Amino acid sequence: MTANLAAHYIVLFTLAVLLEAPAYLLMFWRRIPTRRLLLAAGLVNLITNPLSNFLYLMWDTPIALLELVVVLAEAGLLLVFLRCSVGRAAALSLVANLTSWLLGGPLYTSIMRLIARVII
Repeated sequence: MTANLAAHYIVLFTLAVLLEAPAYLLMFWRRIPTRRLLLAAGLVNLITNPLSNFLYLMWDTPIALLELVVVLAEAGLLLVFLRCSVGRAAALSLVANLTSWLLGGPLYTSIMRLIARVII
């Protein structure tokens, strides 16, 4: 993995976790301990984020299709990690991924431009 590709992935993964974690906390803040929620946010993204980025970069898979698959996969993982209902897992996965999809793109672009300016 080149350093450039690694930097892009680190930014993408970090943004996903930072943008999705508030959804986890808001939906379950009184039901599940904060540490467990943040760990779940990190683990779920650690499992799905590399694969979705690989599929996008290598096969130019449409982002909407990837996000649909990720929402379904993460809902399944949340059922296991948080031991919550199917409805809550699906709602959390949808809200978290919509948040990171809608906000992540513009933030990612801004961060990478800033990094490019600092390096150059």
